Amino acid sequence: MKQHRLVAGTVGAGIVSFFLGGSALAQCPPECPAPGGKIKANSKTECISEFGGVPDATEGKGFKVTCADGDESCDFGATENACEIPLVVCVNNVGDSRFPQCTSDGIDAGGITVKKVKIKGNPDLQTSTQTALQNAVNGILPAVALLPNRCSDPVTVTVPLKQKSGKPPKKNKMTISMNVNGVSGKDNDKLQITCVPAAAEVTCPVNPAGGPNKLTLTVGQNADLDTGVSGISHNQGVTVGSQTFVCLDGCDLGTNPVCTGTGTTDAGGSTNNINGKYFGAPLPLLSGGVPVCVINEYREDITLEGLNLFTGELSMRVRLLSRVHQASNTEPAPCPNCDAGGAAAIGVPGRCRRGPNDGQPCTIDGLTEFGPTSKNCLPPGANNVGNLLIDLNLTTGEVALPLAGFEGGGTCLGPPAGNGGTCPCTGQKQRNQCSNENQCSEAQCPSGLEPGVDQLCCQGGSGVKLGCYPGQGATETDIIRSGIASPVYTDPATSSGAWPDPTYPKTTAVDGSLVSVFCIDATTSNLVNNVAGLPGPGALILPGPMQVSLSTCTGGDNDTQPCGSDADCPGGTCD
Repeated sequence: MKQHRLVAGTVGAGIVSFFLGGSALAQCPPECPAPGGKIKANSKTECISEFGGVPDATEGKGFKVTCADGDESCDFGATENACEIPLVVCVNNVGDSRFPQCTSDGIDAGGITVKKVKIKGNPDLQTSTQTALQNAVNGILPAVALLPNRCSDPVTVTVPLKQKSGKPPKKNKMTISMNVNGVSGKDNDKLQITCVPAAAEVTCPVNPAGGPNKLTLTVGQNADLDTGVSGISHNQGVTVGSQTFVCLDGCDLGTNPVCTGTGTTDAGGSTNNINGKYFGAPLPLLSGGVPVCVINEYREDITLEGLNLFTGELSMRVRLLSRVHQASNTEPAPCPNCDAGGAAAIGVPGRCRRGPNDGQPCTIDGLTEFGPTSKNCLPPGANNVGNLLIDLNLTTGEVALPLAGFEGGGTCLGPPAGNGGTCPCTGQKQRNQCSNENQCSEAQCPSGLEPGVDQLCCQGGSGVKLGCYPGQGATETDIIRSGIASPVYTDPATSSGAWPDPTYPKTTAVDGSLVSVFCIDATTSNLVNNVAGLPGPGALILPGPMQVSLSTCTGGDNDTQPCGSDADCPGGTCD
């Protein structure tokens, strides 16, 4: 059942209007998702009015947007079998880079007419929607040229799915046409909104061995990310609350506790996969006053090499393309945020703040010290300074990055270890930036510094304490991180119901942690490279809870039997 959030009184026969924390004439971005007309660089009037509050739009006869029923990035209502989208009309959008020659001298009162709203077989909805939109645009007129980039209050446009008795719902569309007579010219706009049925819930298939079929990993508190050799970019956090899923096989309910499996992704070629495109939410980082936003995309499906249900030992392979975006120091945070009005929790809907999707609906996917982030709120592509291949071999055991030969590493290229010293990563200049590279130790970490697990410290040339990797003459010269294995239990509060107890789901009683060490290439930004010390090593500690579940049929002919989807449960559901 759909469970949505921002719903207020009904207007007419199906249009619901509400206000999302703004008022008429609320500030809006100069580039709205749906200009409503053709994108031509020489257009002098297309920026006069545009449609906002909708998901990414494509150009057609006007502009087209598609929303899936229940998709919280665009469907903001609670009505089953319908999409409810908070549409706004934005005027005087000067500064829209798509129309560099466009100017607007304002719009007089009565200058915007919602000419037509068309949805087949529902005249009452057509009328009520047209009336609500007209009232909204009347509320921002006259719009003087001195107030550019302004939007109306949102109006929730409802597009119900087509339904016939005994048949599944089908897509439906609504077309909105608007005539605008601005002081400096005409701008006629058209928007087509298509609502499609909700995608089937992505589930894991039945484990052929009869055991649990799904693993859920959640990033917890106190994660630790160390990047580069400068030490300035050590002791950084990651996005808390992000989740990763793996479908299990191999393990059973009584004789074999060791599971293997695959976490399908967009990169693996499956259109209906359990992880999508991104490994976690956008990651904001700030080092030496240089803000960056990192978007981690999967390069292939996740491979679970082993999970022991009895001991909690785990190893898995994650291959990423990390897109690094250098943000402006004038921005309040390195990444755009998902603003939920103070209700910062995973899964809470909000609105993107800043970036190309500014003002668009979002869902909080990660919590950071710089505020909540969302996969719906990405940084500007123009800020990209590098797409780096990152290979994570995550484990609950111990990992080490050896001095030489890990990824073609060898002789360090610069001081202080350039005279025959060895470095683990290709192109790396030095082991650390300590005033004495061999005095990198845990004992050097000052009181009050949160160094993370297995973190070492030293005194830098400026006298400031730095995080560091071991020097050439240190007793322990490998970069080492140690994970923590944590078993799963049916009742984690009492640590009871461990494997081979057949009851699921099972959850860790205490958080385990996954660790990895890896090499990081240089970006195209000398500033980022110099501050972080790239190219160079990276080390990651990801603590958090783990849950293992077994989907079974509820009701019907196969009640209590393992299942992968509702199709496996005639007369029942797969839960």
